[in-house]
Amino acid sequence: MEYTYKVRQEIPDTESEELARYELDVFGTTKYADQLKDTLPIVISRYMEEAKIGTNKLSRLTGIPKATITRYCNGTARYQEDYLCAICIALRLKPVKQRYLLGRLRHHLRDGIVEHTVRSYIIREYLDGCYYDDSLTVAFCNDRLIANKERPLTKLTSETEGKR
Repeated sequence: MEYTYKVRQEIPDTESEELARYELDVFGTTKYADQLKDTLPIVISRYMEEAKIGTNKLSRLTGIPKATITRYCNGTARYQEDYLCAICIALRLKPVKQRYLLGRLRHHLRDGIVEHTVRSYIIREYLDGCYYDDSLTVAFCNDRLIANKERPLTKLTSETEGKR
């Protein structure tokens, strides 16, 4: 006897799989309770670990003092938005990870990134492109900011890059 209907096959739920990949990528876990425990120091440390970059190397890549990065990872420092932008660029974070990391601060700092200024446009360009283009570094971002008579993210420039 032949059946005239087809047996329902299990089709993977691509939307939930995509959500799980997103959660793992951004939060490091799919467990909602663990996601709620995420703090800025935990996020910075996790993203540094994923990039396999320690405090010494991150300090060289950003121009941020090693002690400040250590305090950021311990949660004992006051966070500066410019430094967090430099960390995002140096770690070459995906834009979604950058938004998450910077979003952890919004209740502490003003939202200077979305201001319509030359400085914010330059920073946004480097943040948006750093994941895709290795030539977009903190030193070059600072050089471009200085060339446009804007305040740099850190003291690191292409001239001082190798001297630390």
